[in-house]
Amino acid sequence: MQKTLARCMALDVFRGLTVALMVIVNSPGNQTAYPWLEHSPWHGCTLADLVFPFFILMVGTSSVFSLSQALSRGLTVRQLLPKIIKRTAMLFLIGLLLNAFPHFDWPNLRVYGVLQRIALCYLAASLLYLTCTVRTQAFLAAALLLGYWLLLCFIPVPDQGFITLSLKGNWVGYIDRVLWAPGHLYTGPFDPEGLLSTLPAIATALIGNLLGVRLLDESRPDHKARLILIIGLGLMFVGALWGHFFPINKALWTSSYVAWTGGMALLLFSGCYWLMDVKGLRGWGQPLVVLGTQALAVYVLHVLFLKLQAMMKWTLADGTVVSAKLMITRTLFSWANEENASLFYALLYCALWWAVAFIRQKNRASGGVLRVTPGEP
Repeated sequence: MQKTLARCMALDVFRGLTVALMVIVNSPGNQTAYPWLEHSPWHGCTLADLVFPFFILMVGTSSVFSLSQALSRGLTVRQLLPKIIKRTAMLFLIGLLLNAFPHFDWPNLRVYGVLQRIALCYLAASLLYLTCTVRTQAFLAAALLLGYWLLLCFIPVPDQGFITLSLKGNWVGYIDRVLWAPGHLYTGPFDPEGLLSTLPAIATALIGNLLGVRLLDESRPDHKARLILIIGLGLMFVGALWGHFFPINKALWTSSYVAWTGGMALLLFSGCYWLMDVKGLRGWGQPLVVLGTQALAVYVLHVLFLKLQAMMKWTLADGTVVSAKLMITRTLFSWANEENASLFYALLYCALWWAVAFIRQKNRASGGVLRVTPGEP
């Protein structure tokens, strides 16, 4: 039975760390980023491939905190349901508008996207938390991963006649091509945030649910940190082993990818939790809290301004036309090699949005106390 709803600062810090990494990964100053800041072409997992599952896992954990608070105030599931649906619709709509900007080519609007997947995972994780036991949620997560593995690795795709995990020959792309015209998908034959691959992403959110439930129980904080660490290592082992049979792949969101990234998230979170909520060493995490409590705003704004920079063009002396982002990178970091210049721009861009988030946070402060909730995405 969950009785304590104490603030978990490690949650905001870990989410803030994820947001910072997200901005850095999404914002290379040129086309020559370090390989570990680029997504794997297909199979494999780089640092960049950790961002999205970490964030979805935190969505599950945050929803457990916010829903637990609401239930403790006497709200019923029936009263919470409209709020959950409204938030889901808002996230999905914002994602669609981000896809549409700046051209608003509605006949070829991409339907899927990052916020759309987050919306669906939030909806599923919230409803399952409110209606299912912890054991049932764990069972459903395992069932999703096993069922997804069986489908992709043992059942041939209808238009292929054989089993393949290639870009054009997998079940994820097949279902999306049946549902949508190529113009509505990210790259025509395949969308990395497709409908079918959202199912294992829901399993990632359910790992977050289970983490949230654990954080809210009344066991000692050091015991919580130890158990989270052990489960994280176990999931990483499962993911690495499973990856030999079902390759770790972000675009397909394979079951091994869920286990590997979920385990790594728990491993890193246990470290944050041990430092901050067990040892009380909180000062170092305050800058990350700024990003962690305003993740949605930072995500939307940083994407909008990246698109605006891509629209703005400069003509160099030799006649070459470059984007505003590349012009800024070349102007400020001409002394660095291509990889470092790309990274320095991304770090500068991240610092810019940290400053914006800090100003927003200060404006929301009342008497020096910040009005933020653990459930904020």
